[in-house]
Amino acid sequence: MSIAQSANSQEQIRQLESEIEALRNGHRTMHSRKYAEFFAHAKEIGQLFKESHSISHGERERLWGQFRALCDCVKEEADRERESRANNSRVKKSVIEGDIREAYDWAKGAKHVQDLREAESRLAAITEKMKDGWGGFTGATDLFESMAGNDGRLTKEDRDFLWEKWREAKAAVRERREWLSELHFDHMRDVAGNCLSLAHGDPHAAMERIKRANVEMKQNPMNSEQYSAIRKMLDEAWEAATKLASEKQDEWRERTENH
Repeated sequence: MSIAQSANSQEQIRQLESEIEALRNGHRTMHSRKYAEFFAHAKEIGQLFKESHSISHGERERLWGQFRALCDCVKEEADRERESRANNSRVKKSVIEGDIREAYDWAKGAKHVQDLREAESRLAAITEKMKDGWGGFTGATDLFESMAGNDGRLTKEDRDFLWEKWREAKAAVRERREWLSELHFDHMRDVAGNCLSLAHGDPHAAMERIKRANVEMKQNPMNSEQYSAIRKMLDEAWEAATKLASEKQDEWRERTENH
């Protein structure tokens, strides 16, 4: 090997040693390794090996052995962290999935609008729980999981699964609200019909019933179209009742004046 070739070989060895050492000590934060950066750098070093033609077989084997051992070690480390994150995510997913199931059950079995409000309140709290960390959980859960090394981060797969379940529960709230609105509408339509019947026979009883019906409307939520329909019927009943009451008052006055 000529002096020039020997110098070139030494330079390539130094370059590879320097890159391998930079790979070993770099691509880190205070608490973790930046795996994407590490393996991108490793790919560049692999290309550098291909371009280093002046290195002897023995030196190449030595450097390649160091390089491969480092890459294998970091790959195992990344696999362990990935599995740990998956396990931690499963713990959090299990808790949140149970919360979503409870909110869904509240919605499906709702008999009153208060039940739907409870379901919606639970779903709102769940959106906070799906964020990174243990916000929205009990202090005991936060302390226990943090001590166990669980940072409360969901994997993309688990997060997507939970959002799908959350949307199903939200749809159940919407469907049950429509069902309750229809139920309330049927009830209030009967009430308004009764008010109309009374308005043409007993106007004072009709007006008292209409007043109670106005209170009932607040207790029996409906959609805007249904509300308008009932409001129209009650207004018609009120108008008919006041008209009949006025007519009866005039008749009574006329009779008393004639006597």
